[in-house]
Amino acid sequence: MLVRLFCFLTLLLSLPSIASQHINNNDSVFVYYKQWAIYGPNYHIRDIPFQQTTHIVYQSADIDENFNVVISDEYADISHNYPDNDPKKGLFQGSLGELYKAKKKYPHLQTIISIGGWGRSNYYSDIASSESSRNHFALSALDFIRTYHLDGIEIDWPAPIKNASRPDDPENLNLLIAELREVLDIASIKDKRQYTLMIPPSAKPSFKTLWDMTKVQQYLDYFSVPTNYIHGYWEKNSNHLSPLTVSVKDKQNLLENEMEIGSFDGLLALYKQQKIAPEKIILNISAFAMGWNGVEKTNNGLFQKAKKISWGSWDSANSGRTGVYTQDYLQGFMASSGYQKFWDDNAKMHWLYNGEKFDGHFISFEDEDSIAHKIEYIKNNHYNGIALRQIHNDIKGTDSLLSKIYAEHFPISSTHFIMRIK
Repeated sequence: MLVRLFCFLTLLLSLPSIASQHINNNDSVFVYYKQWAIYGPNYHIRDIPFQQTTHIVYQSADIDENFNVVISDEYADISHNYPDNDPKKGLFQGSLGELYKAKKKYPHLQTIISIGGWGRSNYYSDIASSESSRNHFALSALDFIRTYHLDGIEIDWPAPIKNASRPDDPENLNLLIAELREVLDIASIKDKRQYTLMIPPSAKPSFKTLWDMTKVQQYLDYFSVPTNYIHGYWEKNSNHLSPLTVSVKDKQNLLENEMEIGSFDGLLALYKQQKIAPEKIILNISAFAMGWNGVEKTNNGLFQKAKKISWGSWDSANSGRTGVYTQDYLQGFMASSGYQKFWDDNAKMHWLYNGEKFDGHFISFEDEDSIAHKIEYIKNNHYNGIALRQIHNDIKGTDSLLSKIYAEHFPISSTHFIMRIK
């Protein structure tokens, strides 16, 4: 205990604000990668254009019954061997091995392991409930990122700000984050490198009454705000996936029809109220599009009751309908007869509508126009940057959404990058 206290005092004297040292300018470009993307989507870590991203968040590690951070898919994470790999030259293979190789080739790249998420966060409430279990988990997380040469951790615990298992889960989450920060900062001194700590809060406005973010922001480098999925499969009406703003007229219309109201600007107002430092905020956008079926023709399908969500690109009998379309599918719809593209100048979003297909087919999506407005919003408000979720839904090449994000952030570098590809 005394050794630990001495190390921490040394930390405070030598690096008075390590968390602030992690923060970059407002040009950060994060990419979220799902581990299962190597299967059906057939999108691999090596398919990511590393020159166009600053951070890759790998989803995700699991937690075992002893509160240890562990590999959740051994084949995908560390065993899958690519034909051009030499297993004898690498400590591990798989997607984490690909990340390690990418970091050696592109030193600017930061790699983050996301721990938990839906289906993998069941133990978080128990872990956060006591000092000893918090410390055990933090040390295990540190061991994980050291083993796989990663740069940081994302704590993906949805429950505290949605459906808490314990009444004190939200406060215990703050204690867990504080413990992780201390462990990572002490390790930063020993390892002579900086370790990142981030969290993805809820996009639901109601979370502000459940979780006091002001207590925890001093320990976090980033809040990765899921603004990419403000409207979606849970709603029984068509809407923009991620509107920038909602007009007074549209708000009134949505309220009268008992529909959800949500936008970039509305959600970020909550962070401003809680005085979260804008340089710690990463705003998310979707690589996927969202579709609804059985949508009436009124208002070209926008803000209309829908009979059902669409069958998405990766949907099956097990998953049910999610409405999630890849960029490939979206381009296919755009090229099909009967689809018209419309623009909402308040939301700064396009949508597609075909009144004859699927009894009225409505699709919301991001494109270079909506991205340009969102990046302008990020820069005007001095937020840290943007994150693309999930990249396996994107297309590859210069027409990808990631390329459009990169072009908006770095227009000169982007031109050189495209010229090198051609």
